[in-house]
Amino acid sequence: MVSENLSQILIASGGAFVVCAAIFASLWKLAMDATLEKFKCSQAEAIERLKIDLAQSIARAARLEDAQFGAYREIFEVLSDLRLSADRLWDLVTQRNVNEFGRHLEAVRKMLYGKELILPQPQLGKLQELINQFEEFYKGKQGLLEIYESNRSSDSDSIARLIAHNKSVRDEFNVTVTELKHIIGNQIGNP
Repeated sequence: MVSENLSQILIASGGAFVVCAAIFASLWKLAMDATLEKFKCSQAEAIERLKIDLAQSIARAARLEDAQFGAYREIFEVLSDLRLSADRLWDLVTQRNVNEFGRHLEAVRKMLYGKELILPQPQLGKLQELINQFEEFYKGKQGLLEIYESNRSSDSDSIARLIAHNKSVRDEFNVTVTELKHIIGNQIGNP
């Protein structure tokens, strides 16, 4: 009898355990489903926030690229004007060409210092150095014009050195502008 009672107790407790385990498993599943659903919702919200942030970043990048492209275009227009005026001044030293070169030189100087953040640093530094040398080119051409206009005889060796120096400054400027054109072209997607 004791063994029968014990076996009935064990069977009843085993059954109760199975029932409790089933109830616990069901509650566990419900809790996990609710947690999983909350996780899915939070991930969906995070994805939507990321989509919004990405769209805003793309819009900002597009605005920056547009501004940068406009600045590059402006930079090249001003540098091209300076290059052309330097070529005209090199070909023919007249007061008009000297004045035009001086105007373009000042425009480039203002533009360079106004757009320092946009230009690649090595080229910016080289351009600033060349602009300073172009100031000497400008002064040298003014000096040559004064010599020509006054019909003064002057030291032909110093004039030849000045002309050679002006040529090297002009040539270096042209090389730097061409390099800059290629670098910026690559940055904005032109091969």
